[in-house]
Amino acid sequence: MILKVKRTIYKGTKEQYTLSDKNNNIINNYDFILDNNNIIGNINYKNNNISLIVPSKNFNETSKLMTNNTEIGTISFSGDNKFISTNYWWDLNIGNRNFKLYEVGFGSKGLYLVIKENDNTIAVLSSKMIVKSFEDEYELFVKDDKDSILSIISCIYWNLYRGSSFIKDGTSGINESNKTLTTLSKETNAKMDFDFIKDIASNENYVINNSNKTSKNYVVVGIILLILCITIFVLCLTGCFNKNNKNNKSNETLTLEYLNNNYSNKNDNFTFVNCGYDLFSGWNDRCYFKSEKYNEVVTVYLSEENNNYSFKDDYFKLYMKDDAEKYFDDIASNYGRFEIKVRFVSTTLSTPIYTFDEYINSGKCSVEVYFFSNTKLTSDNINTILNKIVDDKIYGYFNFDVTNDSDLLSNYTLSDILNNTSELLVSEEEYYIDSNLQIIKN
Repeated sequence: MILKVKRTIYKGTKEQYTLSDKNNNIINNYDFILDNNNIIGNINYKNNNISLIVPSKNFNETSKLMTNNTEIGTISFSGDNKFISTNYWWDLNIGNRNFKLYEVGFGSKGLYLVIKENDNTIAVLSSKMIVKSFEDEYELFVKDDKDSILSIISCIYWNLYRGSSFIKDGTSGINESNKTLTTLSKETNAKMDFDFIKDIASNENYVINNSNKTSKNYVVVGIILLILCITIFVLCLTGCFNKNNKNNKSNETLTLEYLNNNYSNKNDNFTFVNCGYDLFSGWNDRCYFKSEKYNEVVTVYLSEENNNYSFKDDYFKLYMKDDAEKYFDDIASNYGRFEIKVRFVSTTLSTPIYTFDEYINSGKCSVEVYFFSNTKLTSDNINTILNKIVDDKIYGYFNFDVTNDSDLLSNYTLSDILNNTSELLVSEEEYYIDSNLQIIKN
């Protein structure tokens, strides 16, 4: 069968994947929410919540698929153990089935995500890798309907891994993007099964634009590019491109110096975890550090141009959290007893801001706030609270939830509440304050 997958990128930490038939009739929607510390995505599928967990945002570790606190599968990166290898894939183990996900890029001709079981193709996702108006689309060729959710999970994970997923700041999403990717490995290119696509398309009288000539052409181009890359690499080793500049320092050293220099007033120590390359974003590298003070992971992004370095980080989410929750509790306390949970819509700050009050005064404060109480607020009380927030020029998402938990869910993290304890929520009301400070009820 031929299906269509549309990815919609929202402000904050949400993406939605819409599965439709070839005539654009919607079959199902999959909401994906991102947690602050680990990557914990929630995929709603047939009344089940499937959580995709990337520990400490570290893709070098095995990611897990969970439902009802039970592990149902894993995803991990694999590849040939060669000095310079471009032959790689992802292993997906779900239940008693084992799959491999291959990324096959043909430059401007598009990208294919190929899913194989026992070296037999079971699904192919095709994309032009073009984002327009916060949306991009995939064609899904799949033999068995039950494998469609596997394809959705693969698509989500690939977007996360490649760093193309989720917004870069709190004010705008990935609105326009037109990237290309060319696979260099002859072995990986061979995994692309054009006959699989043609057979399915033929059975459904569906017209496709690509042909298997594309694969051969791009294998040649890939080999040429690989030779060039190796040549440049060797020249770098011999010192032909050696420069006496900051590149003599590792990314780990540069980013750790950035943290220590900018946050010495926080009395915290940072332990290096891992560094990775962000292929599709404008930021070349990202490094992860464990905060001793908060026992959470901090991400620092590093970009270099003409020997000038730029940094941005998400440490503010840790040191502002308590003050932010107190701020919103002070506003709401006249109307009852609340447990406040806050997470920040902006993913990073390029200029350090040291207090929540400073963040408010910057005019760029965007948050997601949950007010948990045992009694339902009146509309007037909610409007009074929201108007006070508007007065301080804060925008974002604001949720007023009634719970039957006597401790107001204070013993749970926000991620636990949203993913695993929905039975403790009696009712909820959702509001959105946009960047023009207009209050909108969802």
